[in-house]
Amino acid sequence: MNTKELFFNIVIKKITLLFLVIFGFNSVESSAQLSTIKARLVANTMSNAPADFQITGYLAILQINGSFSDINYSDNSSSTTFPAANHITRLKQMCIVYNKIESSYYHSSVLKAQIVLAFEYFYNNRPISSNWWFQAISIPIDLSQAILLMATSDTFGFTQAQLDKYSNKANLTSANGGVLYYYTKAIQQWPNSATGANQTWLINNANYKACIEGNETEFISNCNVISGDLRIISSVGDGIKPDGSFYQHGELAYTFGYGLYYMEGVSNFMALVDGTTYQLSDDKKNVMANQLLDGF
Repeated sequence: MNTKELFFNIVIKKITLLFLVIFGFNSVESSAQLSTIKARLVANTMSNAPADFQITGYLAILQINGSFSDINYSDNSSSTTFPAANHITRLKQMCIVYNKIESSYYHSSVLKAQIVLAFEYFYNNRPISSNWWFQAISIPIDLSQAILLMATSDTFGFTQAQLDKYSNKANLTSANGGVLYYYTKAIQQWPNSATGANQTWLINNANYKACIEGNETEFISNCNVISGDLRIISSVGDGIKPDGSFYQHGELAYTFGYGLYYMEGVSNFMALVDGTTYQLSDDKKNVMANQLLDGF
């Protein structure tokens, strides 16, 4: 090897090392930050664990095809209730108990098999409600939590392929319920509904999806949406007004309705990202603090 080749190889090695230092370490740091978010979401979900006897009751009526015998999955006659949503609520509770150390069902292979059956039934059928809110928000809330609980990174949980399947990583568009979307996709599906409290619910579901799939880019996008909309709006539109009131659905004062849910959603998000690189700026925190102190 001549002097020129030797010099060239040394330069290449130094550039490679510099690249790893700048981008490789940052990638590790980013992964650790998102892991913190995932751990907090799991802890929040696990904090509301049902009793074992409830799960025993569910298993007694879970049929071989993965459906519950007491649920009418075709009933979508009401815009305020949707029986099929109970399937996902129960599935989430089964996943919580499966991961609860104190439970007799902790990492039970029998329970896991029933969890898979219930996931598969809903994935293959996805009943439809007459109310978009069940499709876009209500069902995905419990579904996203159930999936994340099975992302245990060991043999007791689901494989990444299973997680990606149930979380809709392929980003398939569906008119049916139980499809998880990133917020960037959700606003295309429901362009007139992704504001105020509805926005925080959609973002919450997207946060779970980002952690399930390890997509920090989408999580940061969610942070930017929350931060960008946390402001005083003087013009017509949904959000916080100069007098401390909250409007939703156009010029409707909804401070103790949607406004309350908006404050709850943003406050929960701020707690979720607190102390991480994703946390909101002080000026955004002040907007929320002033709204909570003066708006209510």
